[in-house]
Amino acid sequence: MSRVTRFLNLKRRVSDLAPGEIKRKLRVEASRLGQSPARPFADISGNNAISADQLREYAKNHEVIAIKVSEGATWRDPTAKMLVRVAKDEGLLVMPYHFARPDNNRPEAEVKNFIGACRAAGLRMGKRRR
Repeated sequence: MSRVTRFLNLKRRVSDLAPGEIKRKLRVEASRLGQSPARPFADISGNNAISADQLREYAKNHEVIAIKVSEGATWRDPTAKMLVRVAKDEGLLVMPYHFARPDNNRPEAEVKNFIGACRAAGLRMGKRRR
């Protein structure tokens, strides 16, 4: 995809948004697209010691962040809620992910852990069945 196409797509997205901080940040990024290629996203997990300030700095030049929120049937990242909140406040698109351990656990237990971790971190995972 060419820079012009990326710029036009981003410009269209900006015009569709309501006024606010995200719209301002997208305009800044749209103006940058004419000068530099699109930037990749980062993948952060409990293995990285990422602070809220580091995440805010990252958000200045990126649009997407992948956050590991769970692993196996029981482990949940205790910093996920803070990371998700900061990322959303900074206008980043959050992609949560789960590190599966299929050799040790039943898939149903892992899915339950992932969905619970996402909800605990403030991410919507669809409606609950009753």
